[in-house]
Amino acid sequence: MNHLEKYDVLIIGSDIASLTAALFLARKMRSVSVLIDEKADAIPSASLTLTDPENNKYQFKYDRDGFLPGLDSHGLVHQYTELIGLKDEIKGDLVESDFIIHEDGSVRRRDYAFDRYRVYLVRYYPKQRDAIHKFFRDLENHYDNYVSQQLNMINNRDYTLTSLMIEWGDYSLKDLLEKYFSDPMIINEFLLNHQINGIDPAQVNSYHFFSQMFLELKEGLYRLQTSQAEIRDLLIEKLNIISPKSVQKRRIKEYIYDDLGKITEVIDYANKKIVAKHFVVNSKPDLFFKTYFPSFTDNIETIEAYYPNIHSKLRKNTLYLALNKKPSALGITELTYHFPITIEKKAGILSLFNYSLYDPKACPSKNGMLCLDYVYNEDTAVKQDVLLATLYQYFPKLKKTIIAIKEGAPTQLLANISREDLRKGLSINKQIEIEAGEHLRFFENLHLTGSWQRPEAGLYGSFHSGIFLADQIEEILYFGDDDDTFYYLTN
Repeated sequence: MNHLEKYDVLIIGSDIASLTAALFLARKMRSVSVLIDEKADAIPSASLTLTDPENNKYQFKYDRDGFLPGLDSHGLVHQYTELIGLKDEIKGDLVESDFIIHEDGSVRRRDYAFDRYRVYLVRYYPKQRDAIHKFFRDLENHYDNYVSQQLNMINNRDYTLTSLMIEWGDYSLKDLLEKYFSDPMIINEFLLNHQINGIDPAQVNSYHFFSQMFLELKEGLYRLQTSQAEIRDLLIEKLNIISPKSVQKRRIKEYIYDDLGKITEVIDYANKKIVAKHFVVNSKPDLFFKTYFPSFTDNIETIEAYYPNIHSKLRKNTLYLALNKKPSALGITELTYHFPITIEKKAGILSLFNYSLYDPKACPSKNGMLCLDYVYNEDTAVKQDVLLATLYQYFPKLKKTIIAIKEGAPTQLLANISREDLRKGLSINKQIEIEAGEHLRFFENLHLTGSWQRPEAGLYGSFHSGIFLADQIEEILYFGDDDDTFYYLTN
């Protein structure tokens, strides 16, 4: 007779959000199992090697999306990583500034700290001074409230919906910035951002975007030394320490549900049943329902109304460049340069990262390394020579210095703001439901998660989603299914 597998929480998939939720719950002494589909759950490696005609090696370890705010002891992310036992293991370098290249070739240094960022904007847009000060006062108030509510949540104190969600939650980034500023150029400054550059601001969710941005400005932005693939491995390692063999390589064939609207069990491809009180699934919601519940067409329509850009054809990729000279000899003296993007263009350069400055030992001392990030629509062919020709306009000395080139792996460039008729004039309770993911909870104990939830918030959004979801599940398990006192918080 086969032993019936039974858990408090079954995690299906292994992105950073779902593994964060798993580790949070395991450390709360809940029985947790994680099922990994190696092919579907793989995170691309940040490592890449180039070889030039003289057989010199160029060792890149570049994660173009590897940013986290607040890694030091005063930061919110530090509090999150302390909850899951990773506070000393995720390393990063503080980003103190970046450089903005304008179409006329002028270059501006932009300090990446709250007060200095404000001073930078006032300096270059003096006619918008009063609007800038008002915006930053409001942003700081939202930051203070947001952090206090998050700390209350993780410390098991009463918490409520943040002012950021209440006041800015139903705005696109375009609409919100136009509410404060009349100069379109200052609005473009906010788009020159590592997370959303290249995306139409009318598609960007202000709540998600600013929940990361104000943390970056107030608590420091860090470029990770620990890649996302390495973070995933650390999370799995911690889970296996708490509960050996809790992480398994298995795929789910079928979900079984009852008349009460609950998933009762799942069946894997070996026809083994697994029972759990809650199921956390790392999957895009539309794909999940089309795969396992194709007849639930109303649910699929609801998902696509809340996430209309989930099928975005925008892609981000990197050209890895090996040079026969140091970048500093070519006028490339800074670490990161951001380039202006016209949304109507089919492709364009997003940023240039001076890898030689980041890791001087990664190639021969007289040579150089650059990473060129770009955006394109997958329906449009991208020509390397066109991208490089654009780059030469700003750095003409680069011509004839590139001796090896390699293209990276593309990723989706995504932002998601729901249809306007679904987000205008919401009650507090309705906003709580959306923040808690109730609009996607078509089964009472099934929780879908992934980077698609808060793409504008980047990797921070994945950690926050995992912590927030796990805290919800833990409170349901603690109070019981019939007690909703945890749900409405202090509202």
